[in-house]
Amino acid sequence: MNLHYRNIRYFFSITFRELWAGEIYGQENIPPSGPCLVAANHASFLDPPFIAAACSHREIFYFARQTLFKPGFWNFLFSRINTIPVDRDGTSDIRAIRRVLKLLQAEQGIAIFPEGTRSPDGQLQAAQAGVGLLACKMSVPVIPVRIFGTYGIWNRHQSAPNIHRHAQVVMGKPLLAETYDPGETHPRRYLECAQRIMNAIRDLQLPSLHRV
Repeated sequence: MNLHYRNIRYFFSITFRELWAGEIYGQENIPPSGPCLVAANHASFLDPPFIAAACSHREIFYFARQTLFKPGFWNFLFSRINTIPVDRDGTSDIRAIRRVLKLLQAEQGIAIFPEGTRSPDGQLQAAQAGVGLLACKMSVPVIPVRIFGTYGIWNRHQSAPNIHRHAQVVMGKPLLAETYDPGETHPRRYLECAQRIMNAIRDLQLPSLHRV
């Protein structure tokens, strides 16, 4: 496992548990090996590292905006913690997708956010077709994940995290291709696939004791 990734994951595992009283449910649903997509809702800067904390027994790769790879420290950091740069100009998106397909062929796990960007209000947003394309192309298991509480901790409108909130991660059972892929003849195959995956995320709930 990448040493830098392992150290960053260890740091966020501690802060997730100790600073935000983080709880993880369904961790056994993450396969210990083999290709998979970890599909989660996205409301906060902290969602990717909290996914890393939840997937404590295996290495996961992540998308990151190309603009985050700024010269100096940030480029050094993001280049070493399993991030895949992507932007909106088309060329980099294609390059990123090719890299993801190679990683899945190498039996790696990829975290992806079907909504495409952080929620502006903490509510679940409509799915974009990108996750459907990846899932249908590779027919790999997709693990739906719903993250609770991170919008209140550090959303896109805050300049710093709030340490007086709590977070929970709920991981659902893997979705197999026959569940999410509507088939090659479907007129909107990738979007329909993405919506099915998003519906599986929406269906995940906290145990009743912790429901918010």
